[in-house]
Amino acid sequence: MAAWLGPTIRSSTVWSPSSSFRKNWQPAKPASASSRKRGSLASYPNLVMEFLEGQPLDRILDKGSLPFAKACAWASEVACALGAAHRKGVIHGDVKPANMLITDDGRVKLMDFGMARLARRDATDTPLSGTPAYWCPEQIMGKPQDARSDLFSLGVVLYEMVTGKRPFDAESLQGICSRVLSSTPLPPSHANPSVPAGFDQVVARCLSKDPAARHATAESLAEDLYPLARRATVVAPVPPSNGHGLRDRAARLLRSA
Repeated sequence: MAAWLGPTIRSSTVWSPSSSFRKNWQPAKPASASSRKRGSLASYPNLVMEFLEGQPLDRILDKGSLPFAKACAWASEVACALGAAHRKGVIHGDVKPANMLITDDGRVKLMDFGMARLARRDATDTPLSGTPAYWCPEQIMGKPQDARSDLFSLGVVLYEMVTGKRPFDAESLQGICSRVLSSTPLPPSHANPSVPAGFDQVVARCLSKDPAARHATAESLAEDLYPLARRATVVAPVPPSNGHGLRDRAARLLRSA
């Protein structure tokens, strides 16, 4: 449930997740909306999410592309949030600009886990859901999805943030699906000459048709984005397994972007 007040989202969400999802997912990461209360409403289980104010990323992108460093910083934060979900065995399933809230103080929050599901329970008969322009190939083909499916969708968002264009746009659903499955978009640097070649490689890896060719984890993607966001030489990866070091670095990047 979200009330829209002009260009600002004032979001205090009540959501009814499945019992298996409630047991496995406890959103409490800086770049994802946190749950504040669990309970029931009219006999339905629900989670009450934190109250946030800001603009969805899709409205910001309506005005054009983002500064390169900011795009990389925000994407690395979202990757960290996805990594936290993936470690719980949860796939977001609907990564897109409309589900990324940019708060009034410039932070990014990954929203709307309403289509999320447990990776180990995802099957080939999962119905198509979400927004076609951000679907991954395995989703269209009815194949099992995993954490790398979210990374494909984030790659689409990252391409759009830097170029102002979606890589697989078409006038029909069939056209979009055909491009996702068979076309290779131009490197982002063709649309935005200020983008370094290293960024082209990161996006190309995200948008690989074969999940095995993508980043193995969301944290790996975040590590590739950090030096690009800082426009500096590659920094040695941070080893902590709990992800706190990654989130701290991403937060510093956001403040400097």
